[in-house]
Amino acid sequence: IIEPLLSLRSFFANNEKLESVRLFNWKITPEAIHSFAACLANRRSPIESLSLRKCRLGDEGVKELISVFLDHPKMIPKKICLRKNSMRDESCSYISQILYNTGLEEIDLGENNFFTPRGLKSIGRALAGRSLAFRRLELTDNSMRNKHFLTITEAIGTRLDLIPSELNLRGNLIGVEGAKSLSRMLSRRKS
Repeated sequence: IIEPLLSLRSFFANNEKLESVRLFNWKITPEAIHSFAACLANRRSPIESLSLRKCRLGDEGVKELISVFLDHPKMIPKKICLRKNSMRDESCSYISQILYNTGLEEIDLGENNFFTPRGLKSIGRALAGRSLAFRRLELTDNSMRNKHFLTITEAIGTRLDLIPSELNLRGNLIGVEGAKSLSRMLSRRKS
């Protein structure tokens, strides 16, 4: 399914009215995603939203996508969906690089199930290091447990102004300690 994506490159690159790109259940190789992201990065203005849900990117595909956007930070969409792409901790480290002080406001990392506390720590640290507010972080259905929540709340630390205004954790196994950690973080934000 690589060919249809590559044949659409000129459409994506030349259609300046295009605001949103949604690809669902495509098998996209790292080379194809790099080429696709490069055509988006060479537009005159960024798209608002990029959804690559269930495109089987894996860590290599995420690395290629992020590397292009890091070379063109003004072209990073405000919203990115990477739901259900078999991402691991390595992807979290790439994603954390675009969380620092870019125009990205929302990211959906749901249904990846392979994140450990180490990967989530890099996401939390990136959010804590931003000077811009972050609107939405989606971590649904990732089989997260207490240690995951403790890690992310510790990484965000005292940067309460940067806690996402929407934090979706549905479908995870929060547990008592994880719930207490989240509650402490959110109650400090209100005070």
